[in-house]
Amino acid sequence: MTTKAKRKHTGRQQPAPSKSEVKAYPRSAYDEVGGIVYFARMLHKIRLHAAGRLPPDYHKNLSIGFDGRCSRFLRVDYAALRERVLQGGTDEQILQCCFAKGRQPNDEEILIWNSFMRKRGWRDEADGTTKELERY
Repeated sequence: MTTKAKRKHTGRQQPAPSKSEVKAYPRSAYDEVGGIVYFARMLHKIRLHAAGRLPPDYHKNLSIGFDGRCSRFLRVDYAALRERVLQGGTDEQILQCCFAKGRQPNDEEILIWNSFMRKRGWRDEADGTTKELERY
């Protein structure tokens, strides 16, 4: 008969991290706002970053990559969008602001955007293929 030895905890207990210290991952890129995918994720990343809760791996791609592509699709400046997000409001209110200051894509443009974004992977930007295709 074997018995398992119990491990004694000899270290000090660390206090649980506060909610602001816990890193949070951005919401899904497939979440839609106004029928548009990825927009909600971009806004969530902005909010998490401002609160100090966005994991460091995401910092280098803020305003570029898919974030930049989304802001260009709506024809809004990312820095101005970031300011607007930090003023507060719902995702829907911020999207309406983007439509007013940038452009409001029609249903067909949204369909094409959504189809494109749903097929993208996190590695797709690294090989340069997307930039090559955009030259046509």
